[in-house]
Amino acid sequence: MISELAISLLRDDMSIDIEHLKSKLDSNSVSQFKSCAVEALESFVQSLSCSNAKEEINNVASRYIELVSDWEFEEFIDSMRHAFVAYSQGGLRDLFLHQENQAWYPRVKLKHALTPNDIHTLCDFVTVYRGCDLIESNTREYGQSWTKSEEVAREFAFVHYSSQAWFSKASRCVLKATIHKDHVFYSDQSKHEQEVVVDTEKLRNVELCA
Repeated sequence: MISELAISLLRDDMSIDIEHLKSKLDSNSVSQFKSCAVEALESFVQSLSCSNAKEEINNVASRYIELVSDWEFEEFIDSMRHAFVAYSQGGLRDLFLHQENQAWYPRVKLKHALTPNDIHTLCDFVTVYRGCDLIESNTREYGQSWTKSEEVAREFAFVHYSSQAWFSKASRCVLKATIHKDHVFYSDQSKHEQEVVVDTEKLRNVELCA
């Protein structure tokens, strides 16, 4: 059982989806090592209060990876290590912007705007695109990271993850939607990705691109 202190930090400070995290702990791949996984999470949380937090977090990860010889457990611990290191170095902004998508990763759900940003440069209503799995379209459970560029969305749908074992072109798609900039949590139009991070509940006219 994860302590209330750890849950509070994970949920309120790091904006991590607790139900998504718990489902991973209860999954077939991790459940047999759940007690060790929870201990590691508690140690990661405690490490954040250290002056050398990054080093402590990495030490915790190494200790538990040596303790349990299982690649799926190692993948879980390494993803949590990466998340905690990012948060220790640059807070919620770094955690969200540097999260990885190649393997399982704790789901970060923004509830307010990240700063600095360039939301003020956006039109009132913004057309956004997202390259993702068809599951998102079918369940209407969308990720928060979108882009103003359809080309970039197609790169995320069909190119960036094509070398991953789970990739299937037939299950990938590009979504198009509109959002009012008042419901945008982050924007950076200075980079190729032209990222726009949104409150998914406020998306309108979501449709599949041909």
